Amino acid sequence: PSLKGQCHCGKVKFVASGPIRFNNLCHCRNCSRARSSTPVHIVGVTTTGMSFTEGEELVKVTSGHAGIMEFASCSVCHCGVYQTPKGMDFRALFPSTFTFGGGEGREGLGGDTGCKLPAHLLPAAHVNYENRTFDWADDLPKWEVWPGGKELNNNGTPKVPKGTSAFAHAIEKGGTFQL
Repeated sequence: PSLKGQCHCGKVKFVASGPIRFNNLCHCRNCSRARSSTPVHIVGVTTTGMSFTEGEELVKVTSGHAGIMEFASCSVCHCGVYQTPKGMDFRALFPSTFTFGGGEGREGLGGDTGCKLPAHLLPAAHVNYENRTFDWADDLPKWEVWPGGKELNNNGTPKVPKGTSAFAHAIEKGGTFQL
């Protein structure tokens, strides 16, 4: 299924299709500072899987964080449309820009009749959790950086795999264990 979205003023519209590469709450400084909020819910699609249906000429792409990141926004309302590390084959979209429901029922809100995300678009994990501004007490996996790396507990301590003692886990990882 495809995802449709738009900026706040509705002059920039896009569609994204193909597989979702990731669906996370990102705590990294790039996301947090660019959006003035943390964490930032991002849904990744391939670069070729996202296209503009209206207003592409109004999209302004700027660089951030020493030129590592690209941020695309509407030049009229300044709403973020996507962001991506330069050279990567994905665009991180913001679910808050997705449109659901289709009708023109709410004046001034771009015709969007629903804001609640469907289950398949709810975040799957926290990423870059090492940069969190406070602990999150939810059941989502929390990754120090990215899935496949070090998994953390809600308080940021390393998660000990089930069936492993904290002592054995610390020694296996080359660390120390304090009583």
